[in-house]
Amino acid sequence: MQIRVFSWNPEQPDARDLVCGHWSQGPEYRTLRPEGSPNWLMMLTRKGGCVLRGADGEALAAGAGSILLYQPGAHHDYATAPELGTWEFAWTHFLPLPHWTFLPLGKPCWPGLSRLDVSPAVLEKILEPFWKTFSPSPQNTALHPDYAAHCLEAMFLRIRDDQSKEDNRLDPRIHHAMSLLQRNPEQELSIEDLARRASLSPSRFAHLFTASCGQSPRAYHETLRLQRAAFLLRSTTLSISEIADTCGYEDPFYFSRRFRRHSGVSPRRFRQEAPIWN
Repeated sequence: MQIRVFSWNPEQPDARDLVCGHWSQGPEYRTLRPEGSPNWLMMLTRKGGCVLRGADGEALAAGAGSILLYQPGAHHDYATAPELGTWEFAWTHFLPLPHWTFLPLGKPCWPGLSRLDVSPAVLEKILEPFWKTFSPSPQNTALHPDYAAHCLEAMFLRIRDDQSKEDNRLDPRIHHAMSLLQRNPEQELSIEDLARRASLSPSRFAHLFTASCGQSPRAYHETLRLQRAAFLLRSTTLSISEIADTCGYEDPFYFSRRFRRHSGVSPRRFRQEAPIWN
């Protein structure tokens, strides 16, 4: 088993650290986190398999080639499938960079968990950028976290491309709505507004959007707003109130509460300790 931790602030590690691991776990292995984690978790199974359980007890089996993505705060309960002996998987805990609007990936299993299945051969190609975080060149044995984040992004883009090849393309009406939200995260765009532009009823639009993206329109919109806020906190001298207003929050105190829930730290602390994202 091996693990690499990339911290922008090694003296005070926090949820924004990028952690990568490659493990082989026997039948006794289980992880249970009822409240989930403050960051995202991705697990990619190379051999064997696992059993996952949702907060309501629903069970799900995943084998070689499965790619599982937990969102922050989602219930974690996963274990080695005992009949398979050993579960070999690569995993990473991370927080997205501001421009990673391609998340979540895969199809939703239950709230906070999405899944994509590929062949083991395709999985190895997807993992090629990931292994670079464990194998620095002789001239660069202390990899910078930005480089590790770049490797992770390359892996995500390969997953996205493979997802497209498997004909998991978004409904064009949902893709248009997502693009509209990405271009204008600060605007107040209600489900009714988006549904009308898509020529759908609000309930049908919300169902299609959630089924396609793994998040409700409202949750996806807020994720974009808070990713934009993170970018402004680390790259400008705007006050927190000004950033809240720029990102569409009229109440800076409400903005601070939502940002802490999303990132695990307050906007002020995030700015003080923010990594440099180039």
